[in-house]
Amino acid sequence: MVWHEMYDYSEDCVLMVLADDFYDESDYIRSYEEFKMSASYEA
Repeated sequence: MVWHEMYDYSEDCVLMVLADDFYDESDYIRSYEEFKMSASYEA
């Protein structure tokens, strides 16, 4: 798993994200603390 924060963009910036599946909110971890706990279980 990889944690990444995106910030410091110009007002006219476009961020394009490509994926091989439809977006599902339940697939994402929004809390870094929760991410660290999940990552430690996978190690």
